[in-house]
Amino acid sequence: FGGSRVVRFASTGGSPTIIASGQPATSANGVVFDFARGALFFTNYSNGGIKRVPIAQDGTPGSAVQVTTINGNPDGLALDACGHLYVVDQGNDRLFRVRLDAAGAAVGNPVILATFANNVANAQFGRGAGFSPTSLYLAGNPGTVYALDVGVTGAAIP
Repeated sequence: FGGSRVVRFASTGGSPTIIASGQPATSANGVVFDFARGALFFTNYSNGGIKRVPIAQDGTPGSAVQVTTINGNPDGLALDACGHLYVVDQGNDRLFRVRLDAAGAAVGNPVILATFANNVANAQFGRGAGFSPTSLYLAGNPGTVYALDVGVTGAAIP
């Protein structure tokens, strides 16, 4: 968050790979990888930005591009099976949906799906026993967990 970098650490060890750094990665926070598009999305908490970085088959990152912005503090990200982003605005306790085209560019403006009574910072789709696969589960401080059915499942994770 404070280092202005997005870094990938291989599970097998070795040197970390810088995905984005400097101004494009200012206050980098929420991160989600889109396997279908071969792109990494991340938020810029302090300036409301959501960025996309193409990742080549060999793992080489391209340049970060702005996808969209929200008027707030985007924190956590989630990706649905249709390839759309869900962005948690921690500063204002809101959840946005950003519709994306096949290339990962925003289609229209972000839409507020819900507001919450307590701080929310992150969201994940339900997986496993006891969780709805079409619900986003949102949490933050002081530990309240919200469930919001969005009518679509989370993106497949190979």
